[in-house]
Amino acid sequence: MNAPLHVLDVAAHADTSALLGRIDALERHGVRVSVLCAAAAQAEAVRQGTRRSVLIGALDDDPWWTTIRLAASWSQQERVDVLRAHDSASHVLAVLAGALCECATVALLGSAEVPMLDLEAHRMGDAAYLCAPCEAALAHARAIGVSPARLQLVDRGWPAEVQDLAMVDLLRRAARSEPAASTRERTTAALPRA
Repeated sequence: MNAPLHVLDVAAHADTSALLGRIDALERHGVRVSVLCAAAAQAEAVRQGTRRSVLIGALDDDPWWTTIRLAASWSQQERVDVLRAHDSASHVLAVLAGALCECATVALLGSAEVPMLDLEAHRMGDAAYLCAPCEAALAHARAIGVSPARLQLVDRGWPAEVQDLAMVDLLRRAARSEPAASTRERTTAALPRA
């Protein structure tokens, strides 16, 4: 039997309730989720009532080498398939840790524009993917040179279940080093089934 996809969520500045919603969505689809948090209070909230693995490390826009090493060595030891970053500070750390442990990364963009820090982090990793929250972010990422093979739309306007399935699909593609879903595949996935 194949082991479930294992994702390490890196959550520097993520809102805890939003983070928990994203984690729960993955777990409902059979994904194993571990979390690297910046604060003990956030870690306790993420761990509460579950058997999730939760790490605590310094997470800044300028990541600490000790935290990069922690994420990389733990990811290798626990056979993490993908590091998922929830903000720019997390993205930089995830790409550096992912490069050390040869693990793909997926960065969730938070707005309609790609911040320069996210773009630079994305360019550092050979297996770095960007997840755009809307068509405007997708267009901006393409305009500044992000490869369509490493860019996928998971539109916040889609129904929650469609967003969840699209995210799981992107994480699985990243883990297998496959291109992100094409625009046609994304559009088809977003349409309700008759």
